[in-house]
Amino acid sequence: MDENIKKNISIEKQIIQYVVRTAIVLVILILMSGDLNVLRGYLLGLIIGLLMFFRIVTVGKKSLKMSKERVVRYRRFQYLIRYVIYAAVLSVAFQREYLSFAGTVIGLLTMKIGIVIWGLRKVIIDTFKSLLKSK
Repeated sequence: MDENIKKNISIEKQIIQYVVRTAIVLVILILMSGDLNVLRGYLLGLIIGLLMFFRIVTVGKKSLKMSKERVVRYRRFQYLIRYVIYAAVLSVAFQREYLSFAGTVIGLLTMKIGIVIWGLRKVIIDTFKSLLKSK
């Protein structure tokens, strides 16, 4: 297996680990609040957010095998599909009493929060490593 592929798989796994940790913390906080509507909304958003992340990864890998002209159309179409799905999920959450709209938004953003936490941790670790090497 190519070294870059191994590195990308490792990064994907690290990101998923940070998302799961973030999700566990948020689920515990929501459970402590006692609002099951928020929990249901959060879980809906989290599941859709994770599925969309895997969809982005799959689309990226598939687009590497296409010609440049075809890739542009393909990625734009996939981007549109992704946002239609987001809109549908938010619409359902807004219309249903048993789902919290805010919880759904937070669930959808959990993937991004996990990626930011992973990135910040990586920057901090790399900064300290470079500081230690320079001394």
